[in-house]
Amino acid sequence: MKPALLFSRAVKLKYSLIIVACVSFSTISGAQIFKSPDSYATADLIMSQVNSYRNSLGLPKLFGHTKLNMAAQAYADYLADTNTQGHQANGTTFDARIRAAGYRPCVRGAGINQLAENLYYYTSRGGPMPPAKLAAAAMQGWKGSPGHDANLRYPTFNDHAVAVAARRDGDVYTYKIAHEFGDMCRPPNVPDANQFGKRIR
Repeated sequence: MKPALLFSRAVKLKYSLIIVACVSFSTISGAQIFKSPDSYATADLIMSQVNSYRNSLGLPKLFGHTKLNMAAQAYADYLADTNTQGHQANGTTFDARIRAAGYRPCVRGAGINQLAENLYYYTSRGGPMPPAKLAAAAMQGWKGSPGHDANLRYPTFNDHAVAVAARRDGDVYTYKIAHEFGDMCRPPNVPDANQFGKRIR
């Protein structure tokens, strides 16, 4: 099993995370690109664990947001489809992708992050990774990386979304997890109208 963390920094902190599971699939370049209820279960587990982590630190919870979910899922799918990695694998920045999905962050002041992205990649052999194990691996990886952990603990973020996508090459399963964060300058623990309770499928 081979996990991979990605960390980069620009005007704002940039991180990424991708998560996937399998069942229905399409064949592209000899690889099977798939999603299943396990993909969404993994994403939901991560989102829940992020809030548990923040709660243990006395930080406000993050709300799932439909616009961030659109950005995260599209990018996770792209990374799985092309078997690439990085915050600009498709030639765009996470900031541009999130804004293109319709999410409108606020402006708090110079040096304060409005948006961020965590990416996580995991490769396993012999079968798909159970959601609980994949979610735990992603969380452990991010918490162990100062840059990724800073995104998880960023105090002014209001919203987040996690998406998982995966590909299968023979007995090798590669998972791409994307985690997007945003700040709309709402008071702590106040959801936006675009909050979602269950994962959008």
